[in-house]
Amino acid sequence: MRAAYDGLDARTKVEIEDPVCEHSLIFSRAAIGMVDLTPEEIAAFKPVRQRLVRVHPVTGRKSLFLSSHAAAIVGWDNRATMHRGRRFDRNEVRDVRRTTLAGHAPIVEQRRLISPLHSP
Repeated sequence: MRAAYDGLDARTKVEIEDPVCEHSLIFSRAAIGMVDLTPEEIAAFKPVRQRLVRVHPVTGRKSLFLSSHAAAIVGWDNRATMHRGRRFDRNEVRDVRRTTLAGHAPIVEQRRLISPLHSP
């Protein structure tokens, strides 16, 4: 995550300096089908807020603090989020779901980056 942070452009680094992510073990487990939690487990795994960008206390080096547990960025709309890829048997049918929200359309420059195979 240090290398990922280092690779960001200066504008993005400024933009992500202050946001806080809500990390939830329940969220990440539900994403892979583990939904049968006891009330005790749910109470024990309450979401935890962590800064999106962390600074190492000794080196001062910045890094992203992201994982499959990052359920949301507090106060942001989450139209651009991480996904979790998992191994699958290519001979079996996959259940792929997509959510599209109403709102502002992508700008022209963003549309040029979309592959012709994946155009809206």
